[in-house]
Amino acid sequence: MKKFVSVFGLFGKMSFYKIILWLVILSVLQLSLYGIRLNGLLTEDINNIPILEETFNFIYPLSFLACLCIVCKVLISSSNHSEKTAYTVQRLQTGEKAFFYIQTAYNFLMLFALFAVQAMLLFAMCKYYINNAPSELVSDMSLFFAFYRVDFLHSVLPLDETFKVSGNLSIIIGLSFSCALFSFKSRHGKFSYSIIWLLAVVCLSFTRSMGYVSSDVTFHVNTLLIVLKGLYTVHIKEEEDEETN
Repeated sequence: MKKFVSVFGLFGKMSFYKIILWLVILSVLQLSLYGIRLNGLLTEDINNIPILEETFNFIYPLSFLACLCIVCKVLISSSNHSEKTAYTVQRLQTGEKAFFYIQTAYNFLMLFALFAVQAMLLFAMCKYYINNAPSELVSDMSLFFAFYRVDFLHSVLPLDETFKVSGNLSIIIGLSFSCALFSFKSRHGKFSYSIIWLLAVVCLSFTRSMGYVSSDVTFHVNTLLIVLKGLYTVHIKEEEDEETN
């Protein structure tokens, strides 16, 4: 167990603080832009102040998806093409399979943290509006309606749409596997396109309307294919290569 913890700690040492830095940058960017814009709007006549749902624009999904791509890049580059990584696999005698699964688990935690931070940021921005906007523009249901009516908010935190929740979980699992698979194949002198493909699909389809399930189906299908490909590569392809060598 100690050697597995050591491998997990290795990943944390290489990328944890970098990812925290990007989460801080995302938080500062979104909160600052929202606060500056809203404070400017609140100086207008009440008839010109937008309701909560209208205060969110393309900047928020764009910044989130950019941060998602950067975090994936950090997860890949922190363990890819690293002599220390290859040395650790040999020294701790964890084996490539265990190393792959530990890396996948670490990736999952980091990506889940990104989604959690984004959900908290959106909640904080909504509460800021509710606390500062004229009482005529807010109600007890303002926060609830915002997460239902704004596609990006609903995509990040789908409330009671279970299929969308599972869609987000599929995104996290798929990206976790594809990042680990990229590093695994790179250590064997090969290249994996899975992470590029899945990031492209997510960036193009992440923001979806309530009740719109085709994007979630796409996420599920792509994640399933990536997981199966990862399992095949790690458990079957590697053994075939070893026998050939």
